[in-house]
Amino acid sequence: MGIMFSLVAPSPPPVTLSPHLVVLVRCPPDETGPATLEVEFFDGAGAQVARSVQPVNVEPGKFGRLLVKGDLTYEGYGTVEAHCRIVGAPGDQARGVVVPLTLLPAP
Repeated sequence: MGIMFSLVAPSPPPVTLSPHLVVLVRCPPDETGPATLEVEFFDGAGAQVARSVQPVNVEPGKFGRLLVKGDLTYEGYGTVEAHCRIVGAPGDQARGVVVPLTLLPAP
């Protein structure tokens, strides 16, 4: 179905969805490959609703991809944000990427 940043609820909330998040990672040529991908999911109130931690090993100078599946329960319509970051590598990134998924009511 392609990339989604929003979707129509399959039924009125509360509803649990299991969207897939594809994370593309790059290892700079001057770093080693092993690290950890951490993805934390937060609701609109800032509460953590899910978390995924998995090892990642990308050859220096190359790209890799990881699949993250979160079981997200929406108590109402709104947005859950996935905060993605790489930890445990030389030059750890304190910053990350935030990806939103908004649940919309049926038209």
